[in-house]
Amino acid sequence: MSRQNSILVSRTFYQIGVATFISSIIWAIVGFYNASKQTADIEVDPILLNPIVLDIDQQTMTKLSNRLKVEDVIVETEASSNELIK
Repeated sequence: MSRQNSILVSRTFYQIGVATFISSIIWAIVGFYNASKQTADIEVDPILLNPIVLDIDQQTMTKLSNRLKVEDVIVETEASSNELIK
């Protein structure tokens, strides 16, 4: 009796696998059909279509050279914060 049950279980798993495979193929075909059927006209701002200028301007270079370096930053320690509290 146990052998018949295992055969039926194997057949059921096989049928579920085949049904899942067929439904996934149908789903992919329907999805591809819907995607190819719909066309969207997208309007893009012409400024975004212009290429990016790779030259760095002089103002940006001065900002970069004048920014603080890591060793120039003052980090407050516990002693200095305790002095501020008192």
